[in-house]
Amino acid sequence: MTDGFLVSCIITTFGRKYSEIVRSITSVLKQNYKSLELILIDDNGVGSALQKDIEKNVRKVKGVKYIPLDGNYGAQVARNTGIRASRGELIAFLDDDDEWMSNKISEQVKIFAKEKDVGLIYCKGVYRNIETGEERAYIADDVYRDSVTYRDMLGVDYVGTTTQAMIPRGVFDRVGLFDESLPARQDYEMWLRISQKYVIRYVDDKLFVHNIHSGEQISKDPRKVIIGYKTILEKNSAGYRKYPLERINVLGTIRYNYHLLGQNILAFVYTVKILFYFTLAIFLNPRGAAGKFVRKLRRDR
Repeated sequence: MTDGFLVSCIITTFGRKYSEIVRSITSVLKQNYKSLELILIDDNGVGSALQKDIEKNVRKVKGVKYIPLDGNYGAQVARNTGIRASRGELIAFLDDDDEWMSNKISEQVKIFAKEKDVGLIYCKGVYRNIETGEERAYIADDVYRDSVTYRDMLGVDYVGTTTQAMIPRGVFDRVGLFDESLPARQDYEMWLRISQKYVIRYVDDKLFVHNIHSGEQISKDPRKVIIGYKTILEKNSAGYRKYPLERINVLGTIRYNYHLLGQNILAFVYTVKILFYFTLAIFLNPRGAAGKFVRKLRRDR
């Protein structure tokens, strides 16, 4: 196909040796789409052992723009640094423990070449245990939708990991960069902003691999997850007032993380909130999904 767009591929790395991230780098360089630039943002801090190891090796690889940060600032600062340093009309992200299939970029570019109102494209993927070789779907097939709306995204994060996403540069000019103040779910918050202004589409093909291994991977701190989801509720308060049922999944995630922390009183508070908004959704729209669910329960009795 004609490589009509320059695509900037941004890898951010922290806490891993070069030997552990070379798979990600190689998967970009082996794309069958050739009009691309690869930017590696090193968040280990200049002068650290990991930074020195990565720089020594990556300087030998042709086609990699290497940018070391002077300290550890977090994934979103690193991604924003990559966006600012990029030149591409389209921008794609890759976590340093993930890989792309060789046709990942070309398949997503095809959609942008046809549809001008698309603000983000995601795709299917696989989990792979790199020690056993076992693979499974990243997300169940029935979760994916050809076109995702803001209302859809309020209820469920259909996109998930940044490794899937390809986004036109102009989208960031309009909606802003990743929120660096959030300790978790910065990606979901960004997808919500994009879905308010643009169409979100997906490629019905497995185009990335999320590797599961015994090495260090980013853990989900329940406290950070709670802050992230509470911020999402606050930033999208108007949307959740309009669609109360879509609030339930977010409330359920907060409730679950309070449970993980052993804060059962707060977990109970969020259980009550879930019941309240479920009831409110039925009252506002008795013919909607929640109302149908209640009518089905009555019939089954």
